[in-house]
Amino acid sequence: PMQALPQGGGGGGNFDWQAFDWKSKLCQAACLRAKRSMAKGELIYTVEPAPEGSSGYVCTLTPSETNMIHGEHCSEGPASSKRLAEHSAAKAAIQAEFPEMYQAIVNAPWPAGGPGHTMAVPPMAAAALGRKRKMGMTEWGGAEAGWEANDGRDGKSRLGHAAQLLL
Repeated sequence: PMQALPQGGGGGGNFDWQAFDWKSKLCQAACLRAKRSMAKGELIYTVEPAPEGSSGYVCTLTPSETNMIHGEHCSEGPASSKRLAEHSAAKAAIQAEFPEMYQAIVNAPWPAGGPGHTMAVPPMAAAALGRKRKMGMTEWGGAEAGWEANDGRDGKSRLGHAAQLLL
């Protein structure tokens, strides 16, 4: 299994770093260093079953002839899935080739739950998520214009009625 990483400054709780997208971060770092976009096949992930006596998968990351990264990098140990093995190899490459970026990632002040689990939605808005708000028609004339907020019709029916009145 992958080793535990230190928690970021604001990353309360235990974040599962196996779920972090190390492959994307490696692509970003390699592209910044090369000052160009990465083409398909420039990083080759070779995933194989773990050696005898272990379960899971291991991955070897090798660069193509373009040398977006320098050298070959292997996953830290057997992972439970092919995807996690690839991310483990990408994490090893970041640690070796981009140590400043690695330290910035693991020491960043992530929100509770870790990267990707932001609580940017205010509590009041979070309570309303998933529910449509009721809209009274009183702002546009109310009962005088033939609109009753509780007349039993949904918004689409009221819109159809309004269109008929206009025609």
